[in-house]
Amino acid sequence: MKFTRLIFKQNPFVRSTAFQELAYLASNESTRQIFYNGIVKDTNTSFWSVLLDECFKIINDYSISITSDLPNTEELKQKELKQQQQQQQQQQQQQQQQQQQQQQQQQQELAQQQQQTIFGDSGSKFKSPFPNIDESEISLEMVDAKENIGPFGYFSNKFNLIKPDQNIRLRSNDPKQQQQQHQTQTQQSQPQQPVQQAVQQQNKSTSLILSNLIKLLNPIKLELIKLYNYLLSSEIGYPFRKSLIKESELRLKNPSILGNIIITLYEVISNSQIEDNNNHSYQHNNTSNNQVQNSLNEVLTLLTIIYLSTKEFLINPPNLSSSSSINKESEIYKFELENNCISKIHELSLDKFFDLVVQFNFILNDLVLAPEVFNLAKWCIDIAIDQQNQQ
Repeated sequence: MKFTRLIFKQNPFVRSTAFQELAYLASNESTRQIFYNGIVKDTNTSFWSVLLDECFKIINDYSISITSDLPNTEELKQKELKQQQQQQQQQQQQQQQQQQQQQQQQQQELAQQQQQTIFGDSGSKFKSPFPNIDESEISLEMVDAKENIGPFGYFSNKFNLIKPDQNIRLRSNDPKQQQQQHQTQTQQSQPQQPVQQAVQQQNKSTSLILSNLIKLLNPIKLELIKLYNYLLSSEIGYPFRKSLIKESELRLKNPSILGNIIITLYEVISNSQIEDNNNHSYQHNNTSNNQVQNSLNEVLTLLTIIYLSTKEFLINPPNLSSSSSINKESEIYKFELENNCISKIHELSLDKFFDLVVQFNFILNDLVLAPEVFNLAKWCIDIAIDQQNQQ
């Protein structure tokens, strides 16, 4: 087998078949020696080290794609706290405003009670019989306009009772003059409607029409939404329905590569203790120069990366709220959560990690493990001890 097929990224079919062949070689005892003794041509490097580097690149890329655009639980909690704080602040502000309004009303009532006298409203100001006239204007105009006062006083000119420019008597016997006076009075009494009033009336009419249409269309809209959700939840709407299975397939486009990597790493490491010809007694010779046996830490780290990325997807799945037919408590959602390709890779990585930790438990204390790897290994050991005690 040529190793160049592993890094041939332009053809995913060739790449997947290459890793499938690796898993087959690692699963057979007769062909497993290539991982222990194989050397890549033109580089003089071991086949195992090149394979680990390539596996690290692939696992890192897949872990990024699996966990990309997932809703962050911490950010959601912070947003909820901020919303609660904002609501509390708004409630406090509303209470303060209500208290201020009540205080202002009480002060106004007290002021009105103090102004009232024994005779009721006798202490109030005198109201003008002409409500459309400003009293300040009257006082100023009466002082400054003495020359323009008509025969009936100031208010004769104010209300156009007599116009000095027109030589018209109050009571004319001429019928033509009476018609002219009547026309002028009717024109003055009927003010012209401005453009704004017409526009406002049109806006009111259109708003009423729209509100009535919305009331009529709302029940139809609700029925259509129910029908849409029913079709999506049925077998007919499966191609158009968002699901965890489709989402996992988009994020993990070729799960067979990742599965074959896990199988290859596990088979090579688990059988290296017996089949490695370069190290006959690994149990008593932990300082051996054998590269496969000494790469247990790297293999556990790679399996942990796969486990944590798939776990994040399963615990905090992507937001599929655009499809209202999805219910997280439904049986369909639970089935999709347990039977997608990411959940299968999650189970496979955890099983192989558990088996390696139990098998190499006697040397784990000698390894410098990362915190995530150490915590997962400790959890596996605790479960294994509990299982032994139960038996």
